[in-house]
Amino acid sequence: TLEDPLDALRRTLLEAVLPRLDPGLPPGVVKVTFVHGTADGITPIARIHELAEEVGAAVIETSDVHLSYAARSAGVIREQIASA
Repeated sequence: TLEDPLDALRRTLLEAVLPRLDPGLPPGVVKVTFVHGTADGITPIARIHELAEEVGAAVIETSDVHLSYAARSAGVIREQIASA
């Protein structure tokens, strides 16, 4: 069977990325922000919020589709990250 893309992302985050982040942070404390478009037809925004809750991440929602975040919403994304 094919693996759910979010399960693959979750596995990558938990097994590969998180252990290598800032060693000055207490174990289990990592700042992660997911940027996701509400018009994305690949992964529903609800699944992104579920994953974010599991790993303690923030979510920035845009009105974009899967590949248009950087082109259409870069300014909004920068502003929201800067104000976090």
